Amino acid sequence: MLTAKYLLANINPPSASAATNYWSVPRDVGDYGVNYLLRAIVAEKALGANRPEDAVYGYAAYDSRGIADENKLDGANRYVVHFSRETNLHRTGEIPPVNSGIGGTSGGFWSVTLYDGNGFLVNNKTASYNAIGIPYVQNHQACLNADGSLDLYIQADAPSDPKQFCNWLETPQANATPSNFILFLRVYWPDAAVLDGTWNPPPIVKQ
Repeated sequence: MLTAKYLLANINPPSASAATNYWSVPRDVGDYGVNYLLRAIVAEKALGANRPEDAVYGYAAYDSRGIADENKLDGANRYVVHFSRETNLHRTGEIPPVNSGIGGTSGGFWSVTLYDGNGFLVNNKTASYNAIGIPYVQNHQACLNADGSLDLYIQADAPSDPKQFCNWLETPQANATPSNFILFLRVYWPDAAVLDGTWNPPPIVKQ
């Protein structure tokens, strides 16, 4: 008989595909119905996960070239993630759409956090934050482009350009153990376009 421990150790993670630019964006975490295996996985890996109406979580371990070992996110490389400005179409690749506040309350927000391959925050050498988002994360405010878009610069060394430095997520050094990393996306109080899959994150492009 298969044990719960065996199933949890061998279950495949939520799929990442070209349709989601090789991010994994499950939309059923926290709302399990009779999917008891998913409930058990979340209890083991992410106890306390919100319902999708409250938060949608995504993560990426590969760049835009696809799921292969040579495409794993690694501190030896430089990457750019470009979020197009938000429109009412909420298309894939736009800044994540969230709900506005009601009656003076705060609206939704989102962030991208960088973790090393073991799931821990990177011990940064220069940057004072490990996440970037809107409106702000870890007392840091993202620097938008003139057209309202946003570029995140994912690399080990600090960019010399002030705008790039503002939007820099510091990766592990190339000689670190591990040097690979993941990006974790959190969208709180997401718009319906996030929930129904109309919106997905943009690609992570190796430079």
